Amino acid sequence: MFRTSFRASNSSKASTAPAVGSILFATAMAAIGISVSAVPASAQDIRCTGLVGAISVDTVTVPLGARCVLRGTRVGGDVIVERGGIARVERGLIMGNIKGDGARSLVVTANTRLAGSVEWKLSGPVSVSNSMIDGDLKFEEGIGAVSAINNDIQGDIQAEKNLRGVLVSQNVIQGNLKCQESRPAPTGSGNIVAGNKEGQCRGL
Repeated sequence: MFRTSFRASNSSKASTAPAVGSILFATAMAAIGISVSAVPASAQDIRCTGLVGAISVDTVTVPLGARCVLRGTRVGGDVIVERGGIARVERGLIMGNIKGDGARSLVVTANTRLAGSVEWKLSGPVSVSNSMIDGDLKFEEGIGAVSAINNDIQGDIQAEKNLRGVLVSQNVIQGNLKCQESRPAPTGSGNIVAGNKEGQCRGL
């Protein structure tokens, strides 16, 4: 479990990935049959439609219906998952927020560090685990299963009007744990909450 918070810095901008490194990475991935998003060395705002590895970029957009994996990627701003998009973040460093509205699914895991918040609304399944979140986890009107497990969260967890179950377990939460109007009611245990446990999450 993480214990140390960090804050995004305006001076902490993504560096330009070397062109040769990008070509070698893409060639290696293609050789084993994995699609890699095109990431030109001069373009830092990318549209992710495959695998992006350990490079630095400014922002990431997962386009309509696309699948994106960020593996060890440093993102200086936000990750936006558009309608029907699928995103997975592993060992990432995200200096902004991760946002989805009408997206298909999201997984954040494997020691990912997020300086902002996860904002997931009117979207499919979402799982956030084994990560450090400097902001909040906000799950609203979800149409898929919601889970938050074994995270260090500096802000709140908020779950409202979710329709496929909410699981909240083994988190350290510096803010509040607030749940309301989700059906079925949220479940979980072992959460350490510095603030208040409210609503449907009062007993978690």
